[in-house]
Amino acid sequence: MNSILKPFITYLFPFFIICILRRVCFITSRVINLEDDNYKEADKKPSKTLKKEIYVKEVKGLKMVKKFFVWETNVQSDEYPRYIFYKVDYFPSRASKLNRDIKVSNDKKQILNIFKDSIESDIKKGWNKKSNSRNNRR
Repeated sequence: MNSILKPFITYLFPFFIICILRRVCFITSRVINLEDDNYKEADKKPSKTLKKEIYVKEVKGLKMVKKFFVWETNVQSDEYPRYIFYKVDYFPSRASKLNRDIKVSNDKKQILNIFKDSIESDIKKGWNKKSNSRNNRR
């Protein structure tokens, strides 16, 4: 009996298992839909930078950088904000060298006030402005 099953076990059984696995994978790929039904592709217009300011300070040979950005996402959807404020704070001597802050709003006036207030509170004596506010494409 052993001699009759030996060719089947050694040669055909691995092919049999592979065929079963292929069939199971085919069935599960048809049954399980991996796409998110709630996902809607947003209108893909490019974002527009409304304001951008970069400040640099050098102390004891170490350069510190603060960047402030405001951009309009140009997405016509209730699921995404229209305006984004983003702040990057880099200090090479600090334990966490890079700090980031993001705030979102659908109101342009509010996000520009956040931008202005953040610069007024963060930028003190010794910081040098490296770029002006300008309209750019992101």
